[in-house]
Amino acid sequence: MLNDIKTSFNKAVNGWLYHLTFRLWRNVVNRHYLLLKGVDMKKIIQFFKESYAELRKVVWPGRDDVVSSVKVVIISTCVVAIILFFIDMLLGSGIRAVF
Repeated sequence: MLNDIKTSFNKAVNGWLYHLTFRLWRNVVNRHYLLLKGVDMKKIIQFFKESYAELRKVVWPGRDDVVSSVKVVIISTCVVAIILFFIDMLLGSGIRAVF
């Protein structure tokens, strides 16, 4: 039994190491492919700068808006839960009455 545990542990560790090594080599190959393909880092940097600029333009909701939205979600969730509870009770009693 101890040998079985050792064997399964070794298989798990070897599988994990293989997976890790494969992922590392895949990332290295992908990076070199992108460099050989001629991916322009300036375009990538420009994309992130523009994304940051767009995020600064976003009008984020105020505290009152968030609180009222949370209240609506909680109340509607409770109402739906109560409706589903009564439907379940009705269907359950109907099935019990039939069988």
